[in-house]
Amino acid sequence: MPPVGISIIDIAIIVAYLGFTLWLGMWVARKSTSLSDYLVGGRSLPWYALLGSIIATETSAVTFLSVPGFTFKPEGNLQFLQLVIGFVVGRTIAAYWLLPNFFAGSRFSAYEVLKTRFGGSTQQIASILFLTTRTIADGLRLYLTAIVLAELLHFSMTLALMLMTVITLIYSVSGGIKSIVWNDCLQLVIYLGGAIFALWLIVQGCDGEWSHLMAKGWEQGKFRWLDFTPSRTSENLWLGILGGAFLSLATHGTDQMMVQRYLSAKSLGHARAALLLCGPAVMLQFMLFLMIGMGLWAFYQVKPPEGVLASDKAFAYFIVHEMPVGARGLTLAAVLSVAMSTLSSSVGSSASTFITDLWPTGKTTSSADENANEDSSSRLAWLSKIATLVFGLLQLVVALLVAWIPAFQVQSIIDQVLTISGFASGIVLGIFLLTITKRKISPAALITAMWVAAILTTCCILAPDGALWKMRGTTSAVISACTTALVALVVQLIVEKYIPETSPESSP
Repeated sequence: MPPVGISIIDIAIIVAYLGFTLWLGMWVARKSTSLSDYLVGGRSLPWYALLGSIIATETSAVTFLSVPGFTFKPEGNLQFLQLVIGFVVGRTIAAYWLLPNFFAGSRFSAYEVLKTRFGGSTQQIASILFLTTRTIADGLRLYLTAIVLAELLHFSMTLALMLMTVITLIYSVSGGIKSIVWNDCLQLVIYLGGAIFALWLIVQGCDGEWSHLMAKGWEQGKFRWLDFTPSRTSENLWLGILGGAFLSLATHGTDQMMVQRYLSAKSLGHARAALLLCGPAVMLQFMLFLMIGMGLWAFYQVKPPEGVLASDKAFAYFIVHEMPVGARGLTLAAVLSVAMSTLSSSVGSSASTFITDLWPTGKTTSSADENANEDSSSRLAWLSKIATLVFGLLQLVVALLVAWIPAFQVQSIIDQVLTISGFASGIVLGIFLLTITKRKISPAALITAMWVAAILTTCCILAPDGALWKMRGTTSAVISACTTALVALVVQLIVEKYIPETSPESSP
């Protein structure tokens, strides 16, 4: 099929969206001068803004473009919702168990809790893990979005990636978390509107065959969403719920990208409301994306495409080749919105982690009264802007490497993103699980446990297909979390039994 051009109307829609995004970010940025304003929005954001931001942040281009592939492929069905049930369970637990820990004092980072309980070395290792894996995972998300942008606008992948990154970094660097959160809310409206409109177009394009094709899909099992068959993947109901719950506990209970939003809330109640409501809201959103995939399956029964469509690229193909003028621009703006939301949230949380957990003066400032030293706070706010810029460029480098090196271009990017996210967040979750025991855990035991968990989980991820110990997706969070907690306890018991604690002689 010859290339599809983009009309002046499409370009106008995209430019208008990007222009409004930049204006909103700069307008919100005008009062972000102190460290508290920049990193946690002065702790003044309402629950509904945080709810919109959380949903938009976790809805990357991977979700928007890849999730429809689960129902588009011939054998596809709604079993992905089993994983989403786990998301709701995990977020509910996190709202009542983990969330109160972050409001004990004026914290800027999720990992400051670990410093209080286990020492500074644990805090720093957890922060480094977060920064490394967040950069890699969100670099992959950025690459996937650029596929559509490059194909539609006939840009090179390099130019598409640089365009998205530069625009996002302008408002992210300028305004900090306030700019990011309110832009997230705008982007939520844009991409949900684009998705609903795309589904309507798909139904209309089935030429009156929609009901017949849905009945055919029912007979083929495409509406099946519960699977009790024993399995080691999230396709099984119980492992799907377990894996989804562990992943949500890790990503929404210990990951700085989400915790930064809770810390920006007016109160614990506002943060808890946002976290509790985001679970059901995300389930409805996933149902919308899965129905788009179902619709694409039906649409291409009526109008077969040229060649075989990969499930990950079916929605992108529809956007490029089937959408009319105007609708194409709206949907492309939606794709841009989810990519920019993820990138801005990722670089913002990375900057706050670096400043408060790893930068020497940042660590001391974050533990003191955040308004005590205005000059120091302003300097750290400027340093945070530089860190935001650097982490954005690092994610761009990851995306460029994937675009330039064919060996890095995996078949299912969403699976790889879930695996990487679960790997690191699971280790941090394992440390948080140890807080339940009230047992004193030495830094040596924790560091040993983290290394063992990292090695074991890596072996399971890299195992050949078909191997008994092969794990992927959300199961990496289960393995890394449980291994970290269990190994730390075992090592601590060994230390207590065989290495007697030495204490200085008491003074007379």
